[in-house]
Amino acid sequence: GYFAGGDNLTFTQNPVDCTITVNDGIGDVKHGLATADGSMYVLIDTDNTNVLLSLAIGVRKSNTNDNTLFSGIYRLGVFAEETQLATKTIFSREVKISSAGDGTATADVIRDSLSPPASGIPLTYVVNGDGTFSVTTDTATDYGIVSATGDFFMLVDATNNPPDTDDSIMLVAGIRP
Repeated sequence: GYFAGGDNLTFTQNPVDCTITVNDGIGDVKHGLATADGSMYVLIDTDNTNVLLSLAIGVRKSNTNDNTLFSGIYRLGVFAEETQLATKTIFSREVKISSAGDGTATADVIRDSLSPPASGIPLTYVVNGDGTFSVTTDTATDYGIVSATGDFFMLVDATNNPPDTDDSIMLVAGIRP
């Protein structure tokens, strides 16, 4: 897992600045930030002595998540690499997701820092009760997490193997303002 010590973790949060420290008890320490209520966190590991640099983002597990969460206007931060060209790209996007809560939706790109607006992009999605979810377009299925309110999500596309045909790997963070 993310920590070598498994479930033997200690967690410390500074209530003033929301910084956190997580220690697995055997020397693996991560630092980051968490919301004041502990519902979301970001941890980073920059100690490369174990040859692993990492970023972890988490949301509190919920048993009430469902497909009705994923709808509205989201502001996205996208970190991508086109694998064949080895081109790294960072861009922002504002997208309106229109859905009746049935697992199908259309996406309209309102603003994009690199491309012109687009509309009517079909997608399907599944929000699981534990907050994990997936989004499928005509080129890929990406997997991630969504907060219990639907106000935040994170998606990862870590493969460019079939059936994924978009030739990119990417990390997408979305926030509903």
